[in-house]
Amino acid sequence: MSTTVGPPFEITDRWRMWIVENFLLGAGDQAILDVLVAQGMGPAQAQAEIQAVQKDVYLEGAGWITQRMRKLESTLDALQRMRQLDPGNYGVPRHAGLSRERFLADYYAANRPAILNDVADNWPAVQVWTSDYLKDTVGAEVVEVMTGRDNDEEYEINLDAHRKAICFGDYVDLVARTGPTNDFYLVANNHFLDKPGAAALWADFSCDERFLDPATASERVFFWFGPAGTVTPLHHDVSNILLVQVRGTKRVTLVPALESHLVYNDVGVYSQVNAEFPDAQRHSRFSAATRLTVDLHEREALFIPVGWWHHVRSLEMCISLSFTNFAFPNHFDWSFPNIMR
Repeated sequence: MSTTVGPPFEITDRWRMWIVENFLLGAGDQAILDVLVAQGMGPAQAQAEIQAVQKDVYLEGAGWITQRMRKLESTLDALQRMRQLDPGNYGVPRHAGLSRERFLADYYAANRPAILNDVADNWPAVQVWTSDYLKDTVGAEVVEVMTGRDNDEEYEINLDAHRKAICFGDYVDLVARTGPTNDFYLVANNHFLDKPGAAALWADFSCDERFLDPATASERVFFWFGPAGTVTPLHHDVSNILLVQVRGTKRVTLVPALESHLVYNDVGVYSQVNAEFPDAQRHSRFSAATRLTVDLHEREALFIPVGWWHHVRSLEMCISLSFTNFAFPNHFDWSFPNIMR
C-alpha cells in the first residue's frame, strides 16, 4: 500500500489521487479509511470520499490499464523464474579471454551481467593515473562536479541543482584531504573527458575491440573520480554499459531488468528504494527482488546490461571509466514515468 499523502486535514485532488492509487494497488477500504482518519479527516467525510471514488467511472478506466500492467508484471515474473533455472543466473561470472562471439551470445544479447578481467591489462592508466598525475596533466582545467549531495536525498534526480564549476587541481586536492563522503563527486554527467585539457588522458586507455568500437568512442566514454563513500543510488541506464575500474574498489548491487516492477520507479530511471537499507514498510515489493552484489576491483570491467538496476558505492578513492560505444546496437527507445510526489 502506498503511504505517500498530500496536505493533511484537507480533501484536495492530491488526496483523491492517493485514494485512487491505493484502490488500484489493492488496498482495502478500511486501510484507506484508517490513513485518512489518522491524517485528520472525520470518519464520515473520509467514508464519503471513498464511496465517491468507487462510483467514479474514471476509476474503472484506470482499472483496465492497471489490469494490463499487472499482466505484464506477471509475465516478467514468469520469465525471471525461468531464467533462474539456469544456475549461471545466480551470480556475476568473471571471465578472461572471452571472445566477441561468446560475449555477444552469452551476455550482450542475453541481457546478463559479467565481469571481464582482461579489458584493462595493457592500459597505462592503471599504472599512472594517480592523483598527482591527474593534477599535473589536467589540473588547470575548469571542470564541473556535483556538490551538496548530502543535503538532498534526491541528488541524482535534482542533479542540475548540484553542478559546480571548480579548477580540477583544486578538486583533486579536495578529494585527497577529505575522508569518506558522498557530498561531492565528479560523475559521467560532468563530461570531464570532453574538456580540451583532458585530451592527453585518452592515450592512457584503449577500447577493447572484442566488445567496443573505437571509431565511436568520442562522447561515449565517461570519467568518474571521487573519494571513498560516494554513492550512485539505484537506477538503470538507457543503454548497455561497460564500467572499468582504474583505481580503488566499488561495490555494485544489481537487480535484473525483468524485476523493474519491484523497484518503485516513479521518476525517470530512478528507484525510490535505498538498495543498502531498504524500507520494508514503504517498499515491501523490493524484498522479492534478486540482488547480485559484486566488488569491482582495479583492472576489472563490469558489463551492466541495458535496463539492469544498479547501486554503486566507492569503498576507496576511486577512478573509473564507463563505455557505451559497443560494437553492437546500443540505442533503445524508452518511456519514463514522472510521478512527482
